[in-house]
This record gives sequence, structure tokens and C-alpha cells, in this order.
Amino acid sequence: MLSSGQTIVACLAAASAYVGSLYVFVPAAVRCLPRDDPKHIRYRMAAAMFMSTALLALLSFCYSSLAPDSALQHVRIGRALGIPADVYTWFAAASSTVLLMAVFYAGPLLSFALYVSVCAANEVSHRGTCSALEASCPRKSVAAVCKEFLVAQAMHARAAPEMQLRALVVAPLSEETVFRAITIVIMALGCSPSPGSDVGATAAAGMDPWSTALYCPLWFAVAHAHHAATRWGEVLQAAGPGGSQSKQRLFLLQVVVPTLVQLTYTTIFGYIATLLFLRTGTLVAPVLSHVICNYAQLPNVSFLTAPGSASAQEYSSLHSYRWLLLAVHAAGLVGFALLVLPTTESMSSSSPYWP
Repeated sequence: MLSSGQTIVACLAAASAYVGSLYVFVPAAVRCLPRDDPKHIRYRMAAAMFMSTALLALLSFCYSSLAPDSALQHVRIGRALGIPADVYTWFAAASSTVLLMAVFYAGPLLSFALYVSVCAANEVSHRGTCSALEASCPRKSVAAVCKEFLVAQAMHARAAPEMQLRALVVAPLSEETVFRAITIVIMALGCSPSPGSDVGATAAAGMDPWSTALYCPLWFAVAHAHHAATRWGEVLQAAGPGGSQSKQRLFLLQVVVPTLVQLTYTTIFGYIATLLFLRTGTLVAPVLSHVICNYAQLPNVSFLTAPGSASAQEYSSLHSYRWLLLAVHAAGLVGFALLVLPTTESMSSSSPYWP
């Protein structure tokens, strides 16, 4: 069993080792390249997979000596890491996750549906202004507009395959392994077993899952703070020599604000992924939710700006629906919060982390 101090140090060490590998194992000449350069991405993906595997192996090696006196004393390492033996649990966790994330992204899904409808009847500019289709160019079908979207997505994937592999495969697998499975196991190893617990007892008998859901995402959020240094380097490189006042303004607008937005977003997502892991007892739930979040990215709220304005985008064509879309975005968040417990109820009974 780990002491509280050892638990904090172990969690910090795991997070630091993962983030540090993105710098230590990447040559200096490659680190100077832009973050989205294919060569830079390949090196970082290899470093992330290597370090997550190494941390997994180290935890597995130490587990047998640490688990007996902890809340995981009767839980096998595979089950503790969210790798159940039966296929049904995997399928149930995956289907529940897709349903919950669809509710969570109800606002963006409705925005896209409305945008498809607008595009079917109008030519939409990059500023969100609409003009009726000419007689020689009749109204498009919804299927045709969706096909155009899918073709554009496929072309983007072929143009930047490394970026897609990083966002949809390597990052979800490696980050959820480290910041969900490994971190939660370490936190459970720092909890005392429940008095009189028998072989059938779970880790939740000696740990509070709600406290775990509260603190675990903080490691995930802090681990993304290193992007501030990367952004600042890119800003300085792009800005060149200049006065300190202009650099301070650039630092605020292009480093501090995006970093705070990212930390907020990663913390919110961290709560979602941690709760799914604790409730389902499987790693597939947070990994799949991570894939969906990386693909969807931050919600596009450009429908709040009027078409044709300086900051307008394609979704500004939906400006007249802005109050409806805002309401549905908020309803998606509330709906997820209300549905996450009942949707995962059937799996929580077999999860080692939920009472």
C-alpha cells in the first residue's frame, strides 16, 4: 500500500514521465519543427507509446507487492486497469459511451444538421453569407451535401494522416492508459482496504469514487500545460524581434488565453473520461470518448456572430437559430450529467471502483 505522499509523488511522476518523453526522446532538431510537422508527430507518437507501455509494465511489476494491503487487495491487475475478460462488458461500455457522447454533443450535431439543410438550398460563403442557388444549379439533396462533407474529411485525412493517427489512435490510447488507468490504480493503491473485506470486495470498498473522479482529471489537465511553452516558442519565432510590450500582448492573446481554454476543456473532458472509467470498469469507455472528443474538438459557436462580419465563419449562416442552438448545447451538458449514471448502471456492479 502507498502512503498519501507516495501516491501524489507516483501520480506526478507518471504524468511527468509521459510529458517528459515528448521532449527527452525527440531530438532537438525535430523539436524545432512545428508541432504539426509529420516528422515531429511521428517522433512524439513513438515516445508517447513507448512511455505509456513502460509505465504500464512498471506498474504491473510493482502491483503484486503493493496491492495486498490496499483497496485493490482482491482485484487482479487486468481488471484494475480496465481490461475485463468478457466481450459483453466491452460492447456494453462502447455502446453506452457512444450514446452518452451523442447527448453531450447534441448542440454540435444539431448545428451540423441545420448547416447541411442551409447548404442544400444556398451557396454559403466562408463568411456565413447565403445566396440562393441559381436555376442552373438546383437545390442539393441532403445526401449530396453529406457526401461532400465526407469526401472533404477523407481528403483531409489523406493530406495529414499523421495528425489523424495522433488524434484518433495514439493520443486516446496512450493518454487514457496513463492518466486514467494507471493514475486511478495508483490512487487506489493509496487507499486502505475496507475493514473485514472479503475476496469479493472491490476497490470502492476502501476508496471514494467521487473523490477519485474529482482529483484524477487534474493530473490530465496539468499535463497539458506544457503546450504553453510550445506556443510561446512558435509565437516568438513567428513574431521575430520586437518590443517587450508587443511580446507581452502576443503572450496574452496567443499563449495564455488558448492555454486556459485548453486546460478548461481538458479538465471537463477529464471528469467525463474518469467517471466513465469508474462506472464501467473498462478502458474502452474513456478511450472511445477521447476519440470522439478529439474528432469533434471544441464546439463551433460561430453561429453567435452575424453573417458577413469580420469574425464570421460558415456557421454564421445559422445566426438566426442562435438561441435554439445555445439551448441545445446547454441541454446536451445537462442531459449527459443526468444520463451518465443510469446508462452505466448495469456495468457499475461489476466495476472494481464503484460501490
